[in-house]
Amino acid sequence: MKKQYGWVICIMCSLLMFCTVGLTGAGFSAYQPYLLSERGLTNTQVAAVIMCRNLFGLFGMLSVTFLIRKFETRVIAAVGGIFCGVGFAAYGVARSMPVFFLGSIFTGISLGIGGTITASVIIGRWFREHREMAIGICMASTGLSTIVASPLITLLVIHSSLERAFQVKMTFIFILAVVVAIFLRNRPDGKNTFPVGAKATESEKVYARHTAQKSLAGLLMIGIFLFGMPGNSLYSNLSVLYSSTGFEPMEISMQLSLFGISLMVGKCIYGQVADRFGTWRCSWAFYGMTALGTILCCMARNGNYRMSLAAAFFIGLGLSVTTVSIPLYATRVALEFQILLISGTVSFGKCQDKWLPQNGYFQWLLMLLTDVPLKASGKELPKIFMAIGKDDPLLAGNRRYHEYLEKIGITVDYSEDKGAHDWGFWDRNLYRLLDWLPVEQYPKKRVFDF
Repeated sequence: MKKQYGWVICIMCSLLMFCTVGLTGAGFSAYQPYLLSERGLTNTQVAAVIMCRNLFGLFGMLSVTFLIRKFETRVIAAVGGIFCGVGFAAYGVARSMPVFFLGSIFTGISLGIGGTITASVIIGRWFREHREMAIGICMASTGLSTIVASPLITLLVIHSSLERAFQVKMTFIFILAVVVAIFLRNRPDGKNTFPVGAKATESEKVYARHTAQKSLAGLLMIGIFLFGMPGNSLYSNLSVLYSSTGFEPMEISMQLSLFGISLMVGKCIYGQVADRFGTWRCSWAFYGMTALGTILCCMARNGNYRMSLAAAFFIGLGLSVTTVSIPLYATRVALEFQILLISGTVSFGKCQDKWLPQNGYFQWLLMLLTDVPLKASGKELPKIFMAIGKDDPLLAGNRRYHEYLEKIGITVDYSEDKGAHDWGFWDRNLYRLLDWLPVEQYPKKRVFDF
């Protein structure tokens, strides 16, 4: 296995999102006119199927954090792909609403557990550099699925049948699920595989202090709901809109393909535009394009094909705000807590006969609490154990923290050793930590092999 396996992981995550997000979401739009004409569904029934899918997608998203803590991410991703294939198999044989709902349940859960959250967690483990690029590639794959799937589905339905189109899609998804299960890895092992950029020398970054009030998370969720609700329902109804106003099937497939192209381009450039002009300005601009595309959709009855293409283009370009902007805003809101909670050290402290973990948040908490209150109280200052890898990008910050602790008179058992920010280093130093702690017994035999 090559050391720079991260880009293979990026491709696997892209294939996963190609199926679970792209084919399940926007890729489903190509089927909607035929569900109306061949299966006899009404617009209300199709909307109910989509709503059911979205509800179970929400359930999957709410559950995936728990699943990631309990199971390997590769297993979760594979199950997400399998559920996606099962859902489309149900769509293919469906002749009644209960079976359509069954398909939407499977595709919805697939969207939730095998979608953006799982892929972002995996990318985060494998990329220290180029993380935004890797996430952008994964996001762009959802637009690519619309470009590829829409004309192929239309041709299959025209020259074969709707059921055959669903069967081909199901087979393709199952094949990709197997490929993802084979090549995906949960995390770098620190021996044969390393994160992209793990050994690069990072320049020191200074992060502004954020208040990160809890109310911001609530406001963020309200904002996501307000622009996500109308935004994510637009692409689902494009094909129905233009088929009901007299456009030909291949014209509609070209509209959906253009929508997919612009969506993919939008996801690729959104991060760069946000870096240059600011996230909130970028969001206004991209959501404005979505509004413009929606206005053009309202003129669909005039039968102007060029206007319909312009509508699909602006909606696709603008809708990248509903996906890429969310992680950016969430990162800004949670930045302080991420900085405080994530640390490359293995450290413990003893204060007043109590042993306290000093990772991340507790390190900064001690910097605030030990210098004045503990000295003023005359109580025993804590003793600290710190170990950091020489290739860890957090090395500079930990050296400064070590100097600070010594400056205020705290005894520190500090060491630097070969290794990076990975379990290969942590596993070795956890046993040193156990020897340092006043623990009478612990298993000398290595329990884990990372």
